Amino acid sequence: AGTDPVLSKDRSLSNIAKLGTAIIRFIVDATALNLVFNVHEKCLQFVSAYLHFLNSLLRRHSGLNKQFKDDYRKEVLLYIRSSFTYAAKLLNLLLLNSSNLVLPKASSVAGELLDLIATTEVKLSSSYAAQLVNLIKGWLPDLVLALVSEYYELAEVQNEKVPNMVPNGSQDFRVWLEVVAKLELKEHFEGEHDEDALHRVDIAGSEGACTFKKLISLLVVLLKKGDAKVLEAFIIIIMSSLRTVLDRKEYGLALGYIYFLCVKLDNCEDVVRGEHRLMLSSIKKSYNQIENELENLSPSLNAEQKLQRVKACLESICVSSIL
Repeated sequence: AGTDPVLSKDRSLSNIAKLGTAIIRFIVDATALNLVFNVHEKCLQFVSAYLHFLNSLLRRHSGLNKQFKDDYRKEVLLYIRSSFTYAAKLLNLLLLNSSNLVLPKASSVAGELLDLIATTEVKLSSSYAAQLVNLIKGWLPDLVLALVSEYYELAEVQNEKVPNMVPNGSQDFRVWLEVVAKLELKEHFEGEHDEDALHRVDIAGSEGACTFKKLISLLVVLLKKGDAKVLEAFIIIIMSSLRTVLDRKEYGLALGYIYFLCVKLDNCEDVVRGEHRLMLSSIKKSYNQIENELENLSPSLNAEQKLQRVKACLESICVSSIL
C-alpha cells in the first residue's frame, strides 16, 4: 500500500516543528548558562525566522483541527506553545543581561510573538490564544522593550531612517498591527452607531479577537506608565505602519492607526511636546504623505473622508510641528 500523502505531509510538518522547538530550547539553555557569546543577533534571527514559519503554517492551515490528523495536530500545537514560551524566555534573558536596548533583532522576535497570538486567535480559537497570553504575562515588560528596541536605538541616535513593519522581506504586513487597526475601527464606529461607516471599512480578521484586544490593553498600560522614550519608539512603529498602509491605499487601516494613537495612547501629546525629533519627523513625514495622497486621489468620497479624518487627528496631536 502507498503512503498517504496527507499523512506524510502532516508528519513532516510535525517533525520540522519538533526540530525548531528543540533548537530554540538549546539556545535558551545555552544563553541561561552564559555559553553564548557575540552571536545573540544570529540566535534572535533564527528564532524570528522559525516563529515566522509557525505563523505561516497557521495561516496556511487555518483548520488545523480539520487538515491535520489528530495526533499530529496535537503535536504541532504543543510545539507552537513550547516555542512561544522559549522565545519569550530568550528575550527576557537577553534584556536582563544587556546593558542597553541595542538588540534590533529582538523587535522582529517580539513582532512574531504578537503575530502568533493574533493569528492563533483568528485561525484557531480565543481559548488557545488565551493560553499563549497567560504564558507571556509575566514577561510583558520584556515584550514591550523588545518590540521597541530597534526603534528605541534609532530614537537615541536620532537616525532618520525608520524601518518599515514588513517582516522578513515578505509582502505580508504584521498581523498584530493589522488587527490593532481593525479592532480600533470596529470599536470607534460601533461607538458612533454608524453602521454605514462600519460597513465601509474592512474589519475582516478582527471579529472575536477579544483575547488579543485585552493583551493590547495591557501593553498600552505599560507604555503609558513607562519611559517616554519607549512610548516614543512605539509611536514611531505606529507611524511607520500608517505610511505603509497609505502606500497600499488602505485608508481604513490608516484611520484605525490614528484612532489608536489618539484614543488609546491619549497621553501621546505630552510626548510630542517633548524633544523627540525622530518621532516628530516620523509624524511630519506621515502628514506630508497624507497631503500628497489627497492631492493625487482618484474621485472617491469615502477615501477622501478617511484621509481627511486622519489628517485632522494628526493636526490635533502636534499641529505646531507638522505645519
